[in-house]
Amino acid sequence: MDAERRAMVVVFLVGVVSLAYELTQVRMLAFFLGNSMDFLAIPIALLGLAIGSMYRHFVYKGSSDDLVRVLSAALLPTMAVVLVLFFTVSNTFFDQIHVSLANPATDAVRLVVYATIFLPPYAIFGALFATLFSEWSHRIGRLYFFDLAGAALGCVLAPLLLTFADLWSTLVMVLVGALALLWVGGPRTTPVRASAVIGTLMVGGLAAGGLVFSEKPNPMALARTVARGAKKVDVVDVEWNEIARTALLRARFGKGNNGMSIVQDNGLSNVTVLPYRPDRPRQAVYDAEWQRRFAWALGMEPKSVLVIFAGAGRDMIAFDKLSDGQADVVGVELNPTVVDWAHHPKLAYLRLGEFVDKPNIHLVNAEGRDFLNRDDRQYDLIYVANNGAVHTSRTGHTRKFLDTYEAMGAYLDHLADDGLIIFMNQPVTEKLAAFRKLFAERDLGDPMQSMYGFGWRDVPEMLDTLVVKRGGFSDADLDVLDAEVKRHEQEVISLYSPRGTVHPRWSPGMDGDLATIRQVTDDQPFTHSLELGSLQLVPREDQLKDRRYVSSWVKAFTVGFFFFASLVVGGAAMFAGGKAARIPPLWFAYLLTSGVGYMCVEIGLIAKTELFVGNPLYAVALNLAVFLVANAVGALLQDNRGLMRNGAWLIGATLLSVAWGVGAVELLNATLLSVALPLKAIGVLVAVFPAGLVLGTFYPYCVSQLVAADKGGTVPMTYGLTTLASVLGSSFAVTAMIDLGFSRVIAIGAVCYVAAGLLALAARR
Repeated sequence: MDAERRAMVVVFLVGVVSLAYELTQVRMLAFFLGNSMDFLAIPIALLGLAIGSMYRHFVYKGSSDDLVRVLSAALLPTMAVVLVLFFTVSNTFFDQIHVSLANPATDAVRLVVYATIFLPPYAIFGALFATLFSEWSHRIGRLYFFDLAGAALGCVLAPLLLTFADLWSTLVMVLVGALALLWVGGPRTTPVRASAVIGTLMVGGLAAGGLVFSEKPNPMALARTVARGAKKVDVVDVEWNEIARTALLRARFGKGNNGMSIVQDNGLSNVTVLPYRPDRPRQAVYDAEWQRRFAWALGMEPKSVLVIFAGAGRDMIAFDKLSDGQADVVGVELNPTVVDWAHHPKLAYLRLGEFVDKPNIHLVNAEGRDFLNRDDRQYDLIYVANNGAVHTSRTGHTRKFLDTYEAMGAYLDHLADDGLIIFMNQPVTEKLAAFRKLFAERDLGDPMQSMYGFGWRDVPEMLDTLVVKRGGFSDADLDVLDAEVKRHEQEVISLYSPRGTVHPRWSPGMDGDLATIRQVTDDQPFTHSLELGSLQLVPREDQLKDRRYVSSWVKAFTVGFFFFASLVVGGAAMFAGGKAARIPPLWFAYLLTSGVGYMCVEIGLIAKTELFVGNPLYAVALNLAVFLVANAVGALLQDNRGLMRNGAWLIGATLLSVAWGVGAVELLNATLLSVALPLKAIGVLVAVFPAGLVLGTFYPYCVSQLVAADKGGTVPMTYGLTTLASVLGSSFAVTAMIDLGFSRVIAIGAVCYVAAGLLALAARR
């Protein structure tokens, strides 16, 4: 294999391994970080790449070939040590994993520690890229093409492995990729290669036996919300998939009193597993399930029931019994493991498999909005169970598009005349405004006569219940509902009745001006905004008890942490080294603005297409794959054809392609949500590819201009700087979109690219 071909293969393998490693890290951090800040993987990766490339630029003075061989050989043991260290640290020091235990001080320490642990492999990737890009700067477009093509393949492989395998086997396969890199780019000596193969096999064997790459969280903390009062909690089974880490837990309360629960990720979404008891009297269920019996208490006899966030079927069992088995009950659950575990051998005694196999019971594995768009039935009763909506802003994106204005419209589309919708234990302020607007737009009558609500006394706002009746509540209906609430007045309070006053808790949604009230939409699907105005460096004790405040604090800390780290590294890039090693100021600014813009556009489009794809990890992987392939094609065209002739071409092409991307995704979300996944992949390709192609030309355009100006010695630094800018862009984008929405963040990215184009024009003059 000649030198050029080997360089291309090495870059390709680095792209595959780095993206597979990053996406697997995204899935892991959703569980291991108490605030589920899985997006942290993106700025960690970019910061590591920047550090590695700067090491190559400012520190290393030896042979490039020697450095490539050493780093290619060092990656495999480094990744193995990093992964073993990560699990050891998490199991030893951070085993108290549960969303309700979130504490800013703990989260800040955990964030810094995990970021530090994960950095070394990214630094190796960055040094390899910088070295090869420098050595082959005259073929930068071709090299960039192989880098991005490999990264796209890594984006495809990681979610597939997580879908069809477990976490440990996915991590072992990432190590196999590092082994391939050692084989191609490392020393070609038999001892080194033999040692690498034997070491990889040993790690794989240890992982298969659960001795490494195995998390051991405190089960009592993990099951906290579903096993209160338990004396002991045992782990029965654990599975990782593309949605969540899912654990089956047995809580022991003493004297043979045990309970089974399913806990997803770090306790953010829990499922209580109750037995199916066909001989249980209907009256006993009616007496116990006071919030689920509303339809029957109102004299309705639902023949069709839809349960959203169905879990393991608890609510479905209740509705089946309340209808005496006469209702067709459909349940929708996102996590495939939860659905499959209805037939789990350890749950056989609960008879759940027998229940879901009944002809009138349909437990469906699907994303809720995707199901609603595919399903053409209408239901007498729609029951939306608690869905963790109070935390949907936790990662900068949400995997639940069922709290938005558009979702409320979808519910109404599936509701029979005079049917009932129950939103159980959720934030509902924005839902109130959405229904007021929808009733007016669809001429459905007075919305104030069609809503009724109450909430728990000791949990303000987060766990309220809203009942909506399409035909409006009669006086007899209100008598029944008022009696139900009064019967439980020690626990709950009335928040709204058509013949009563609005509680201050609900007044923003019920009394606010619809022209100015904030609507939760598919473009901004977060039920809560960031509380930036009230943040302080050291939170008060009462603030630590406010989950929304803690979530906002941690996000602000994350942006600040990566901004400071980028400032330090960027300062070194600007002032370290001799004059020949420094990038001219205008090109320095060009790389910074284009790097920030890239992440804003890319992350914004990922977020906008998540609803269309229907799976959060698939959306990330598919968008990254398309973006990277498009970037690769753009880089190759820039290298071979000089696609972008000057800054004006860059500006015009960016505005057109980004506008196309936003408009196309809007059209996909509006018209094609129900198509099959392969067609969705084609839809994402058509929508995102043009923007990816154009944005892929910005970096090689800069490099070609620097090389033409006899500044080829700055090429390693250009890669480090653009990745450094992406650290800022990624941490900003995933946080800003909570308050600004997806489209505005994309618009900010487009503005950054326009600024980069203007800088390019100024630099050429």
